[in-house]
Amino acid sequence: DAIVTGFEYGKIGSKYEHLIGALLVSVKDAATGRLVEVVKVPPGPDDIRVRLTRRLEHKTYDEIVAEHIIVWLQAQNWTKQSRLRHPRILEYSNDRDIPSTIDFSQIVRR
Repeated sequence: DAIVTGFEYGKIGSKYEHLIGALLVSVKDAATGRLVEVVKVPPGPDDIRVRLTRRLEHKTYDEIVAEHIIVWLQAQNWTKQSRLRHPRILEYSNDRDIPSTIDFSQIVRR
């Protein structure tokens, strides 16, 4: 489980130019207790993009974190930079409001 901590708009000239193009998603670092961004991931279908854009636009980092938008992610593995490789959102979680805690020292890096 990871928490949405920000977003990027879609590329200029694309159909997502004024909508969310990617969500910035973070987990809690076991060593520091801080949120660490681990991935940028497309939010899913267009209806979700529209709803999230309306919900999150004009909000600060702290306001976005306070929304407690938790996503369940699937990815191939971790990169050397402690980022998730080839992520996708499986589901938006309605029953959790905190992200998973990850011990980054235990991540096997290739």
